[in-house]
Amino acid sequence: MNDQLLTLLIQKSPRAVQPALAARAAAERQNATLARSLLAQAAQAALADEQADLDPQDRALLAQLITEPDAAINTRGKGRQFKFRLTDSEYLELLRRAATAGMSASAYVRHKALYEES
Repeated sequence: MNDQLLTLLIQKSPRAVQPALAARAAAERQNATLARSLLAQAAQAALADEQADLDPQDRALLAQLITEPDAAINTRGKGRQFKFRLTDSEYLELLRRAATAGMSASAYVRHKALYEES
């Protein structure tokens, strides 16, 4: 999660504080989908907040966040991607197993591939 963006939301918009803090909590629980959704809600709240102290640059950043929420989620320094293809049924099974483990699909695959011995 982008800490600078969270700080901007929390410091400059009273209406964005609650969803911004909820987004941080979701990111800490590795629920990136919920974190993105809550962060977009926080950005919308800030843009609609008449008490917000947002300059034009802040407003542009928040508008971008709403249209491109993935840009705000920090991958914690992970710069490499590994892609592979799955059938629809394999994909659904992967999502089911990841959800059961309380992880995102990416975290689940990374954990299984790198940290669990077979």
